[in-house]
Amino acid sequence: EFPGSFIATTEEVIPGEGVMEEEGNVYAVVAGKKVSAKGMVSVANKKAVRPLRKGDVVYGLVQNLYESVALVEFQAEDTTVSASNNYAYLRISEVQKRYTESFAECLKVGDYIKAKIVEVKKLGIYLTIAWPELGVVTAFCSYCRKEMKDQGRSFFCKDCGRLEERKKPI
Repeated sequence: EFPGSFIATTEEVIPGEGVMEEEGNVYAVVAGKKVSAKGMVSVANKKAVRPLRKGDVVYGLVQNLYESVALVEFQAEDTTVSASNNYAYLRISEVQKRYTESFAECLKVGDYIKAKIVEVKKLGIYLTIAWPELGVVTAFCSYCRKEMKDQGRSFFCKDCGRLEERKKPI
């Protein structure tokens, strides 16, 4: 089947993955093989892109920090994942398992983070870095903007000598 191909009517089958229903007709939305089972029809494609969902790992650039939320431009780790938007929100409550007073303790604008999706809603995509394996993977000095070196629990700037704390993955 090809995208846009007529598959069946909704009176005959229940639409599954890889198809859409429009005015009582079911059409393919991906190229692939038609699969029917238990009254449901789908179009299977091993290379098909699936929507972003809870639990997906993403890498992102912290674009801006506000009092209780950060704006992150992200890209999914899995190349078969597609998002309608490549911006997400990181709530301050999703930075660490314990109480966090401000983002300054954990991340800065320009840092690259590894995060997980916690919610995908019409109003936005929400991330977390609270889990041990998530956090800042690349930090930039808040003074001179040079890339910092990982040094144990913090990051060190070899250009200006600053040592800065970040929430790092373990």
